[in-house]
Amino acid sequence: MPLNHKQIQTLIELVAKTEDRELDCDEFVNFLAEWSEKVMNGEAVATANASVRHHLDICPECSEEFRIILEILKESDGEADALLA
Repeated sequence: MPLNHKQIQTLIELVAKTEDRELDCDEFVNFLAEWSEKVMNGEAVATANASVRHHLDICPECSEEFRIILEILKESDGEADALLA
């Protein structure tokens, strides 16, 4: 099946973003808890590991997993606040 114009453009953009050393998804998972905590604590994302940030930019699956984890953490943080009130 041939690629359409949009698929080719996306592929070119991803290739342009590649770096000499990148995290794969398994390596990303090792950083996920630490990265999530930093975001939840209000730390600037720019101060976190550049490799993790880059992986989030190029991997939709890990980006979605990270988004879901943040949602869960925000919900549990709200529940903890309600229990402490």
